[in-house]
Amino acid sequence: DDTGNENLFQYLQGTANASGLAEKFPPGTMYYWERVAGNPPHIIFPELISNEESEYANIWKEWAGNEWAGGIAFGTNGDWPAKSVFFMETTDGELAINALHALSDNVQREYRSYAYAWMPHSDVLGKLAGFSDSVYYALIGKHVAFASNFNQLKACIDADLSKRSLAQRASFKEALPLLLSTWNQFFYFDLSKLNELNPYNDDINFQHVSDQYGTLMIQLNPFNDLFVLHGFLLKSTEEKNETYGSWVTEADAPVVSGPFIVENQLLQTQAVVVQDSLGFLYLINAEGELQWKRELQGVIQGEVRVVDFYGNSKYQLLLNAGTGIYLIDMNGNDVEGFPIRLSSPVTSDLAVIDYIGDGEYRMFAGCENEKIYGFYKNGKPLSGWKPLKAGGIPATGVIHNLSQGKDYLAYTTYGGKLFVKNRKGQDRMTTLTIPERLLVEPVYNRDKEASELMFITETGELERIELSGKKTTTKLADQIHAAAIADVDGDGLKDIIYLNSTGLFAVNVNNEVLYTFDPGDPMAYTIQLLRGAEGPLVGITSLIAGNSYMLGKDGKPIHSEPIPAAGKMAFLVDPIPMVVVMNGSLVQSFTLE
Repeated sequence: DDTGNENLFQYLQGTANASGLAEKFPPGTMYYWERVAGNPPHIIFPELISNEESEYANIWKEWAGNEWAGGIAFGTNGDWPAKSVFFMETTDGELAINALHALSDNVQREYRSYAYAWMPHSDVLGKLAGFSDSVYYALIGKHVAFASNFNQLKACIDADLSKRSLAQRASFKEALPLLLSTWNQFFYFDLSKLNELNPYNDDINFQHVSDQYGTLMIQLNPFNDLFVLHGFLLKSTEEKNETYGSWVTEADAPVVSGPFIVENQLLQTQAVVVQDSLGFLYLINAEGELQWKRELQGVIQGEVRVVDFYGNSKYQLLLNAGTGIYLIDMNGNDVEGFPIRLSSPVTSDLAVIDYIGDGEYRMFAGCENEKIYGFYKNGKPLSGWKPLKAGGIPATGVIHNLSQGKDYLAYTTYGGKLFVKNRKGQDRMTTLTIPERLLVEPVYNRDKEASELMFITETGELERIELSGKKTTTKLADQIHAAAIADVDGDGLKDIIYLNSTGLFAVNVNNEVLYTFDPGDPMAYTIQLLRGAEGPLVGITSLIAGNSYMLGKDGKPIHSEPIPAAGKMAFLVDPIPMVVVMNGSLVQSFTLE
C-alpha cells in the first residue's frame, strides 16, 4: 500500500503498454526488468542526481526520458553478480551523447557503425542500475545502452541490427499477453538459467525447477492507492532454438585461422575457435559471445583439434603455431607441461594419431628445419623416433592408416616428394615425385584399411597410388579449378568433388557421376569440406557473388536460400544447425532454414 514514501509512490505510478525495450536485449537474456512511462529518474530521485560526485551532476536530467529497462544478458558459469545491461530513454539522443561524453575518456570508438565510449563509475548508474564499476555506453535508437563490459554492449548492437532479440523469444511472446492491461513495470526471468546464476554453486540445484517451468513473470499494477503484485509461472516449452541464430562477432584484427568447431563441456554445446592476424585465439559460444581470447606465439598451422587429455570427458584444444605445440583448456589456460617448444617453426598441420584407439595418442610436428618431431600425449619425446629427417620442408601433416595390420604414415614436402613411413620412421614404399602444385593433397581412399593414396593435380587428373607403389592416372574433366576428396555418399570409399565451367560434380573413383549442382556461375566458386552431423558436407562459396551453398549427400542445398556471405566456413551442429563464416575481422553465423 501507500507507505507515505513519496519517492516510492512516484516511482510506481503511471500505466502504459510495453516500451519495446525487449527488442534491444539479446535473445539469451536471462533476467529483464522494464519500467515504463510516468516520471523520469531526476523527478523520482532528485537526491540521487544531486549527489553525483561530479561537476556534471545535472547532465542526467537534461536528457533522461520516462522509461528504462535493465537486464542480465548472459550466463556466467556460476559467477555472481552476473553481467548486466541498462537502457535509458532519451529526449534528445545527440544531447544525451554529448552530455555523457563529458564524463567519458574522450576516446572515439566504433562498432558496426555505432559510436560507443567508456566512462568511469557514476553514482547515478550505481544506485539506479546497480553498476559498481565503469561502463561502456552507446546510443541505440532513442535509448542509451549502458553495459558492464564491451561484449555485452556489442550483443545489444548485434540484436538491434539482426532484429533477433529477447522480444522474439517464444517464452517472452507467450508471457507478454498475460500481463494485466494496466501495469507499471514487470520482471521476466528465464528459469532455465537458474543454475548459471546460482550464487550457492553446488549446494543447491535448481534443475528440478527449470525442468518444469520455463519462465517467471511478475508485474506491478496500480489500483487506486494500492500497488498489486501479480505473478505467474509458465510451463517449460522446447525453445532451444530461440536463443541461437544469426549473429556477428568482431575480432580485433582480420581472422587468419578458422573458424574451427569444437566440443565444449563447459558450455554444453559446440563453440567456435578463430585466430586473428595479431596472434590472438578466440573462443566464441553458439550465441556469438566471446568467452575468452589469448595470445599465441605464431599463426596456427592446420587444424585445431579437441582431445580428452585426462580421460575425464573434459576437453582441451590441441594445435601448433610458431615454434610451439599448445594444449589449452576450455577456460583458455595452458595445460601443465605445455606449450612444447620446438627448435624450428612448424610448417604443416599437427598430426594427432591414436594407433590402437586407447586415447594414448602421438603427436607429429613438421618443421622448417626439415625435421618431423614426435611426442607422446604428455609432451615427452617419442622413443624410437628421433626427429625424423623429412627429406625436405614438410608441406602436409602426417596422415595415418592401418591396413592389413601395418601402419602407414604419409606426408609430402615442398618440392614435390611423397613419403610413406612406418611407426619407426622407416620407408614403407619408395619415395615418389609428385607435382608440386596440387588441387588436393594426398589422402587415403578409406579411413581404415586403405588400399591406396589419392590426390588431384592442377590439370584435373586423379592420381591413385596403391600402397604397393603402383600408380594409376585418370583424367576427370577439363578446366577444373577447384576440387576436394571426401566420402560424400557414405559407402566408406572416398569420392571426388570438382568445379569446372559446367558446374559442380561429385564422382566416384571410376569417374561415375553421383550428383551435379549448378550454382549459376561455377567458375566463381571454390570448394570447402565441412564436418556435418552425419559425415562431410560440401560447401561452395563465391567472393564475386558474395554467397555460399552447403550441399547434402544428394547434392542439394540443405538451406532454402543461398547463405549471404563468402569466406571460410564451418558447420555447427549443436545446439542447432548453423553455418559460421569468416569475413575479414568478422565471424558471422547463419541459421539454416
